[in-house]
Parts: sequence; structure tokens; C-alpha cells
Amino acid sequence: MSNEPTECYYEDPEFCNNETWECKTCGTIYCTNHFHETEMGTNVECSTCEKKRIKNTEPKGNTNCLEGWQCPKCKNTETFYVDVVTTQTVLMSDDGHEDESNVEHEWGNDSHAKCGECGFSGYVGLFKAEFEEITPKMKKYYLDHSGARCPFCKADEIEGSGGDFGEGANQKVSCLKCDRDWTDVYTLVDIEI
Repeated sequence: MSNEPTECYYEDPEFCNNETWECKTCGTIYCTNHFHETEMGTNVECSTCEKKRIKNTEPKGNTNCLEGWQCPKCKNTETFYVDVVTTQTVLMSDDGHEDESNVEHEWGNDSHAKCGECGFSGYVGLFKAEFEEITPKMKKYYLDHSGARCPFCKADEIEGSGGDFGEGANQKVSCLKCDRDWTDVYTLVDIEI
């Protein structure tokens, strides 16, 4: 790596003091005339890297439709694709129909969603921080797949641990993809010799 500054406020090299510092994040060399102070210290991080770091760690604070939403994989809070059921009322006659523009959209925590940034997908509830319930649709999906797929993100990367096999049997299960936990409840259905 060269010690020549790649960023300098002075276009004329005669005014540059030729003393340099290196951004610890991106490795860009700056002259000390390009002074930058951040919470990490003086001349440790360039302004471009500081902005990226702040953008990636700062909560977005959505206050409308996406309040509480965040992708569990990439932490995106901006855009998501959601499967919705759309109902539209139209005026029908023998000549055809006229659009009355009365469109209703329905979706809930068990609707399918996908992150608009990284493509991670699962139920809407997986993207909502306060959501901890498993809906009937999610239970059905899990049971229809013999307990082999996560009821939240549908991944097959799940593992069980421990278990209580006293009066009723149950086992703690975790998804390795979305980090959600739930408990499998077992029922005795038969006995053989």
C-alpha cells in the first residue's frame, strides 16, 4: 500500500504536509489536513465508513405499516414483499363491468413475507420483533411437514434438545436459520409388543 494520500483537501501537492493517516475500516490513506473525528477517535475512521457504520447500526424506527419490522438475517427495516389476498368490488352488467376502485387487502402474521434487501423469507410474524405466537396456519404447516421444517421461516435447519418425558412428553426445538424456538408436544397414540 502506498503512503501517498488518496484523499487530500489540497489539489496542489505543495500545500500538502505529506503526513498521512489510514482509515482502519476501508484502508484509504488521507493526509492529516483531511482531519476527521468520530466516536472511534481522531483520524481512525473516514466519514464514508462512519456513515455506513451508523446506517447499519441505527434503528430506523418505522412508525407506520412497518413499525416493529426487521429482517432477522440482514436487519433491513425498509422494504418487504408480503403475499396479500386482494378483494375488489366491481359493478357487473350484461355489457361487462366497471371498476369501482373498492380494493381491500388482507394479510396477517401467518402471511408469507420476503425481505426486500437479502431475500430471506418466512411468515410475516418472523419479521416482527414482538411476535411470539404460532398461528394455526403455522402449526398446520409444521405438522404437515412432520416437524421437519421451521414453522416461522420454513427452513429445514432445525434441531431438538433435551426433552421432558414424564406425564406428557415435550422437547425444545430451535431453528438454526432464524433463531426462533418452540416446544414440540408429543402424544402417546399407540403401544406395541
